[in-house]
Amino acid sequence: MRKHLFPVLLLANTLWSCLFAQAPIIMDMVHHNPGEAFTNTWFNEPQNLAQYGFNAQVVNEFQSVHTAITYSSLNPKICPIGSKERQWSDSVAARIENKIEAIHEAGLEAYYFTDIIVLPKHLVEIYKNEICDTSGRIDFTRPKTQEIHRIMLREIFERFPKLDGLVIRVGETYLQNTPYHTGNGPIPRNEKSWEHNSTYKTDGGEKIHRNLMNLLREEVCIHQNKKVFYRTWDFGYFHINPQYYLSVTNGVEPHPNLYLCIKHVQGDYHRTYKFNPTLGIGKHKQIVEIECQREYEGKGAYPNYIADGVLNGFEELKSDSQPYCLNQLKSNSNFAGIWTWSRGGGWRGPYIKNELWCDVNVAILANWANHMSLPEKDLFLKSATKLFSVLLASK
Repeated sequence: MRKHLFPVLLLANTLWSCLFAQAPIIMDMVHHNPGEAFTNTWFNEPQNLAQYGFNAQVVNEFQSVHTAITYSSLNPKICPIGSKERQWSDSVAARIENKIEAIHEAGLEAYYFTDIIVLPKHLVEIYKNEICDTSGRIDFTRPKTQEIHRIMLREIFERFPKLDGLVIRVGETYLQNTPYHTGNGPIPRNEKSWEHNSTYKTDGGEKIHRNLMNLLREEVCIHQNKKVFYRTWDFGYFHINPQYYLSVTNGVEPHPNLYLCIKHVQGDYHRTYKFNPTLGIGKHKQIVEIECQREYEGKGAYPNYIADGVLNGFEELKSDSQPYCLNQLKSNSNFAGIWTWSRGGGWRGPYIKNELWCDVNVAILANWANHMSLPEKDLFLKSATKLFSVLLASK
């Protein structure tokens, strides 16, 4: 049914890209539940996303590209041919290659969601004394750990040369879908220097972020000429605090291939949180993350239209200082596009079968990103009219 819903958007997006050299990045992701079967959804298919006007797809299956490499240039014993680990990684690699090809065939760029740090268990066993602290936690500050990540990044793009870039997450590490890998976040909780009483104690977490971002900038943005989307998500530090954000990002030179990804809310996707004050500051390009199947609001199981609030501001924010919505942010030189989560976020259910409210939010946001001068009410009316026409035709 929905294949007829927004066919004009694909043509409009193509024309927009031809007219403007710096077209906004408009990408979508299905956030599958870790440890569960992959979500069966319309939004998995890249050709469907193209109809809405997206120009990129983020794949987030918690079996990312770095679980499909062998580290053979480091040590061929890590994932030897014929081993069960090798058979598993080869099967993941084949699925990733097919997915990248399908995304490109739809005219989109392909990015993979990548948790840092996730490494093969056998690798950690071999190099434990060089990469782990006394508690057994993988320590990103150690030279060998950083060397391994440089090797990892090089092997990723040797194995998947058509991959357009990586989305980097450091705030959480999920291992439910990776039976032969282990890992942890690179920023230990006791090294996060920003305290809730708004005072600094050390330069711990910020320094690790800067080192990791600079490593990614060098290895991926410069050497590979691929994009890096570095997510600021964590629990109360980098993601929500402007001073912490600037302390990290001011230590990293901008690059055309380097982006910061930031949720539009000052925290997780709760209605009670304000617009994120780290948006629009600093010197780096920013992508705004928007959850369309709101995990704290029924996950699409009942009517929930949030696109108007995201674009124009939720009513309880309109007494706040600007910006408090995307229409106030869009003219900022840092604003580079949006990243919708069409499905997923959070854990478990409800497991909806009717995606109407996810669909409406995705359609309006993608359409707006392609036509930022159009008012939300006009976009909504046009989309609702098309949807109603399709529903009538299907009767």
